[in-house]
Amino acid sequence: TIAATFRPECTSKSYKSVRCPWTTTAAGPGLEGGRATEQQMIIVQSRDVERKANRTGGLRIVAEAMDLDTRATVEGFQMSVVDKRDGTYVITYVASRPGLVRLQISMPEEGSLPTAPDAISGSPFTLRI
Repeated sequence: TIAATFRPECTSKSYKSVRCPWTTTAAGPGLEGGRATEQQMIIVQSRDVERKANRTGGLRIVAEAMDLDTRATVEGFQMSVVDKRDGTYVITYVASRPGLVRLQISMPEEGSLPTAPDAISGSPFTLRI
């Protein structure tokens, strides 16, 4: 078996952080999952190609949830992403019922759909609700 990893070039704009999905990290209790109807939180730290934390915001962060049992969009799953303008992004979510959820966090270019190379480090994550 042959495997290959595609690492696109990091991109930068003068008014934005450097976009490097594979060095960007996520942390927080929300990565473990939680109880249905309780709000959970995940902090995404954008990083440059040298893994240094970005100190400004403005990047596009996309979070997508899928029910692992039905392979469909999770019903009753409310989620938001907030740019803190300091290189971090806060993802909050509330699930209406228990189950396994696949959470994909990505950093696609403006105007494009998320693809596998846009996924941040460790994504997708499995949440136990």
